[in-house]
Amino acid sequence: MSQSRLDLTHTLTNDELYYLRMIMFGFSREQKINFFNSDESHLSQIKHGIEFKFNTQNWSVIINYVLGGGFIKLTDYKNEVLEKFVLSWVRRKISTWGFDNDVNNFFVLKKELKKLNEDIEFNYKNNYFYTHFQRITEQEFSYISLKYLEVGNEIIASKLKVNVRRLELIRLRLFDKLKQQTWLSVFRCFYQYGYLDKDFTLIEKNFDEIAGKINLILKSNMRTQYKILSIYEEVLIGFISIEFKAILKRNYKHSELSF
Repeated sequence: MSQSRLDLTHTLTNDELYYLRMIMFGFSREQKINFFNSDESHLSQIKHGIEFKFNTQNWSVIINYVLGGGFIKLTDYKNEVLEKFVLSWVRRKISTWGFDNDVNNFFVLKKELKKLNEDIEFNYKNNYFYTHFQRITEQEFSYISLKYLEVGNEIIASKLKVNVRRLELIRLRLFDKLKQQTWLSVFRCFYQYGYLDKDFTLIEKNFDEIAGKINLILKSNMRTQYKILSIYEEVLIGFISIEFKAILKRNYKHSELSF
């Protein structure tokens, strides 16, 4: 990691920070323009300024650094399923974990995190938003799958037996069905509902990190209520991090993620 990237907290302007946050929240181009009360040229200037400071046009690299560099608070990207199940899980489990120095807590925690993950995945499939995926046509499903594999638009159009103009109409219809604004948010939904292969090595590594942090909190001198809140945040961050890391393993160019 270059020194320039390490110092970015001090060099990114407010507009650039807002732009990054809007990307993560899936704001459309029109919404960004309205927010800044500006035009296309000003928006492009902000985007190119960010790329210059990160010394890359690869937005997968930029977003990965943003997620790990403290520019974005991952808990802002929670959804109703994560929020409900994680908080309920922490409140239910904290009384049974105990606050001693039992080294076996780590392995117990990992087992319980895996069970929580299974419960969350099951409930994603029964969540209101899952109904949007039930309305996806076979053509649209193929489009998402090919886009995730970084296939170019011309090749996708050829495979779907449509022209590029028609492909754009399919994209707009697809985004409208899923209530999303960017490919990044579509891929996240795609992952949450089990349509993307899981990287179990990545998940296992994240569970190690989450369990280790929970163990430290349990052994601390915090009051119980603070422990609940701290563990809740660590688990949320861990689960959201798994989603973004899984999606961003590929090196998407900025144009592919519609930034």
